Amino acid sequence: MEKNKLIFVPAIILIVFGAIGTISNTIGVFNAGSLLRTLQSLMSYASMDVDVDSILTMLKVAAVIGIIDSLIYLIAGIMGVKYAAVPEKAGVCFKWGLVMVAMCVVNFIFTLISNNKLSALYESIGQTSTSGMGSAIVGLAIGLILPVLYILGAKQNMSANSGETSDFNA
Repeated sequence: MEKNKLIFVPAIILIVFGAIGTISNTIGVFNAGSLLRTLQSLMSYASMDVDVDSILTMLKVAAVIGIIDSLIYLIAGIMGVKYAAVPEKAGVCFKWGLVMVAMCVVNFIFTLISNNKLSALYESIGQTSTSGMGSAIVGLAIGLILPVLYILGAKQNMSANSGETSDFNA
């Protein structure tokens, strides 16, 4: 069987994004402390009372979620490249696609929580936050593009494996 392009193409992109994300988020975990110490110094210089510890925790949680998300992208991408032409393994790709969708939802929820905390920080220093529900929804929609394509490709391969025909042939 020929490689299913709805799995194979997103899988290549997932590998690239997964590798870059794993590296950058790992660096982010180690740099969060120094970034917050700088912020704390600036805030104390400006006589502002900001809960730096909660911001540091939020940054570290974001980086850890990012690492997990990136590793899932990397693994799903490798599985997609490996099994794009193997209909018998379509279930494996389908499950990884569902895991990616679940991580998109986790990222969406974390974005809403962190936007709320950051809005409070902005208000405490007399500024207005520009991030909100709209940006979180756009991020969710964009984040779902590759996983949905990947799942559609897996469904095609599942249909090919069971002898059915699919309307989504790539």
